[in-house]
Amino acid sequence: MATGVFFVPDPDLLVMERASPYNLFINSSAVEGRDHFVKIFPIGDTLTKADYIQLKQKYQQVYISEIERGAYLRAICQYFGKSEAEKVQILKSSALHHLDSIFNVKTDEVSVDIINQTLDGTRQTVEGFVELLKGYELNQLHELIGSLSFHDFYTYDHSINVSMYCILIYKLSTPDASPDQIINAGMGGFLHDIGKIKIPNKILNKVGRLTDEEFLEIQRHPTFGKEFLSQRGVKGPKGANVDLIRDVVYQHHENFDGTGYPTRLKGEEIEFLARVTAIADFFDAITTKRSYAEALSVEEALNLMKKSRAKKIDPRIFDSFLLHMTEKYHEKESNLVLADDFDPCQPHVKLKRTG
Repeated sequence: MATGVFFVPDPDLLVMERASPYNLFINSSAVEGRDHFVKIFPIGDTLTKADYIQLKQKYQQVYISEIERGAYLRAICQYFGKSEAEKVQILKSSALHHLDSIFNVKTDEVSVDIINQTLDGTRQTVEGFVELLKGYELNQLHELIGSLSFHDFYTYDHSINVSMYCILIYKLSTPDASPDQIINAGMGGFLHDIGKIKIPNKILNKVGRLTDEEFLEIQRHPTFGKEFLSQRGVKGPKGANVDLIRDVVYQHHENFDGTGYPTRLKGEEIEFLARVTAIADFFDAITTKRSYAEALSVEEALNLMKKSRAKKIDPRIFDSFLLHMTEKYHEKESNLVLADDFDPCQPHVKLKRTG
C-alpha cells in the first residue's frame, strides 16, 4: 500500500504509448473516506490507450504521487507541444506548489518528512528548469523572467528567479560542471530563503522600510534555514548534496569583504555556490518589480552591482557575469548608490542618488 499525497492528473496530458516518466496508481478502496493506493504502472512501463480505457471503466481515476508532480509537469512540456512561455508557466506552477506546501505549514509542524518531500519536489522542478534553460543566455533569462506572471507573495517569485539565475551563472563560472552539480546550484538558489518560513508575514510583506528590530529578525532566516536542513533524518534525492545546499542557505548573505551575516565569513571562506547565489539574489532583487518599487534597468543594475565588486560580491564570479551580460546590455552610468545597509531583503522604495 502506498502512502502520502496523490493528485488526479489531466487524462488528456498523460503520457501513453511510451515509457512512463512517473508511477501511476489507482485507489482500490471500496470504503468511502479510506484510501488504498496501489501502484499499477511503475516508471518505465508503458500505458497504452487500451489500458487506460479499461482502468477508467473499473476505477474511474488514476493518480500520481504528489512528489512526482514535477515529473508529470515536465512530461507535459516534453510531449504535448507547449510554447516556451507555456513551458515556463507549467514549471513555475510546480515550483509554486512546492513553495506553498512548505510556507503554509505552521513552523512547529515542519517535519523531516515535509523537508524531504520538498527536497524531492525541488530537484524535479529544478531538473525541468535545467532542461528548459539549455539554450538560454543570461540576458535571455532576464527577458523570460520579465514575461512571467507574478505571485502575490514576492518570496515565491524571487526563489524561482534566483534558482534559474543560479543555474546559468554556475554553468558560466564552471563550464565543466556535471549535471548533478548544476542541479544542486538550482536547488540551492530555489531553497536559499527557506528560513523565511519562521519570519512573520507582516515583516516579509511589509511595503515600507524595515525597522532595525524587523531587519534583525529577518537576518535570522539563514540560521533558521540551516536548522531546518540539519534535522536528523533529512536526506535529499539521489544526486542532491544536502550539505552543500545547507551551506548555500546559511551563507548566501555573507559578503566577500567579511561584513555580511550571520558569521562574517570572508572571501573563499564562503562556499562557492553561496557566492553564486549572492549575485543571483542581488541582481533579481533590484531588477524585479515589487509592489512598492520599480525595477532598475539591467544597465543600471550592472553599474550598481559593479560598485559592490569585492565588497558584497565575489569579483571573479561577478566579472564573468558582467562580461556575459554586457554582450547585450551596456553598463549605464548613473548616480545611483547603495545605502550602507543595503540588503536584498530590505525593501528599497528608492535607491540613493548622488549629486
